[in-house]
Amino acid sequence: MPKCFIKYNDGFNICNAQPSDGKVPAGIYKYEAGFSGYRLEEMKFNHDEIIDIPSKEFKLAIKNLDNFLEETTKAKYTKEGFIYKLNICFHGIPGTGKTVLVSRIAQEVVKKGGIVVFDPEPSELSKLYEALDTMQPETLCMVVFEEFDDTIRHNEKTLLSLLDGEVQKSNMIYVATTNHLDKIPARILRPGRFPVVMEILSPTEEERLYFLNKKLDNDQEAALWAENTEGFTIDDLKVLVSSVKLLNNNYLEVITNIRNFKKTLLENKQ
Repeated sequence: MPKCFIKYNDGFNICNAQPSDGKVPAGIYKYEAGFSGYRLEEMKFNHDEIIDIPSKEFKLAIKNLDNFLEETTKAKYTKEGFIYKLNICFHGIPGTGKTVLVSRIAQEVVKKGGIVVFDPEPSELSKLYEALDTMQPETLCMVVFEEFDDTIRHNEKTLLSLLDGEVQKSNMIYVATTNHLDKIPARILRPGRFPVVMEILSPTEEERLYFLNKKLDNDQEAALWAENTEGFTIDDLKVLVSSVKLLNNNYLEVITNIRNFKKTLLENKQ
């Protein structure tokens, strides 16, 4: 008997049942075990304001997504005999904006009527896919694997099956993020499995200025801060703004503390 979605409180149980009209609406969900099996639970997704950093990596990622979501693209995939799916891996040091970019992509998927699922148990995704194919086969689904190096270490066989094996599903976007690309085997990242592998770098001065202009109400101050924050990540800039503007800490002291912390991290890594 096919698996179906049954509305339950703030989510949807995935059950063995006769098909009903209970479809999962567009949104962001957590896929986890419950008392009556696995279910999608709607996430109260809180995050800072999403700012489109004008980096070439950010722009390229959004362009790839927009091209994939074009109405004519799916028809091209079908015509050429390809499964309609997109696999992306973002990597880089912590704080560069990978999560911001994933959130931005998730917003676009939801706007298209799709569902986004964060950090599911890979071995249970076949149940979700069976229910989607039964109830709403045309619904776009995006699955996000954060800290992908850890996920792959415990679930390599299952993930290979999802990416290009027997459990592949159409209408899919897989987004993986990692701070440690070197810990992911090359066999996982080959182009047939991840055609898009993109490093998200620390922002340039131009990109830092763009971010700071969005957060500060003084153009001269934003320009000075952008000049003084070479090597700072997006997270570092957030800490700087919140510490100085919201918590009234001394600007130079905060800058110095951030630099010392980054230096210590680098020394420990070496």
